[in-house]
Amino acid sequence: MCFCSKQGLSLLQWQYCLSGAVIFSDIFSGRIRSAAAILLLLVSAYCMIIFFQALWGALKKKKAKYFSLGINHISCALSAAALLGTAGYCLTGMDTVDAGIAGKVVTAEDGRAWDENREMLRQWKEDVYEELPDRDRQELFQALINLECGYWGIDPIPLEIETYESDTLMGYYVDEYYVISIRKEMFDMPREEVMDTLLHEVHHAYVHKAVESVDWDSEKIKENAGLRIYADLKSYKEGIENYVQAREDYDSYYQNPIEVAAREYAEEWTYRYLEYIDNI
Repeated sequence: MCFCSKQGLSLLQWQYCLSGAVIFSDIFSGRIRSAAAILLLLVSAYCMIIFFQALWGALKKKKAKYFSLGINHISCALSAAALLGTAGYCLTGMDTVDAGIAGKVVTAEDGRAWDENREMLRQWKEDVYEELPDRDRQELFQALINLECGYWGIDPIPLEIETYESDTLMGYYVDEYYVISIRKEMFDMPREEVMDTLLHEVHHAYVHKAVESVDWDSEKIKENAGLRIYADLKSYKEGIENYVQAREDYDSYYQNPIEVAAREYAEEWTYRYLEYIDNI
């Protein structure tokens, strides 16, 4: 029900207009998904019809009547948009992305804490992920990195987005600066490829830290060199020390122990992540 007086809009109608303006702002900023964008299109079309009705009425010397009627209809349409948009968000709980989601990741020493981070992981669901603007995707990428770092027991690694000259390089980890870089085209790539790359690069960081944590001159380490954990770390150590870029020698790069380990880990756990995510 709508009310309009000759004196102008009521306080309630101004509130409706303000609510509608918020919906407009959110949609244009990319924070509300396509369903709301469709709603905006319908509301916009309705408002245009009312506008031309008011204009036509003004030309016929009935300016006051039609202007008042037009404002009345527009305020009702905006109030409907505000109410529907609010109801949609309350019911789904996932139409927007919290801008601080990366800082709210919960980590656990004894596991991956997926259940504690369901709201973040929910954003990786395909229908949700496809609607996220780039800035929210970058925040989501950082959140996943933070979650993985918590699992591996290392500090969160900052993420940088860069333009690469190479057409094949997806991302890399630089231990000297403790940073992960991915190419800017990642924003347009499937979520599976993005997640695989992020898990791969975090694994590199973990391997570097694990190798650095060992005192290789220790007699205890030498005495227990046959233990699988030390044998693996020694293999990783040699891989780091003899690392060759793919552009220099692709076979050596591909067979490097740290690349093999990161590739196998990322492939397995990307599948596990998405299996969990798609069942949220």
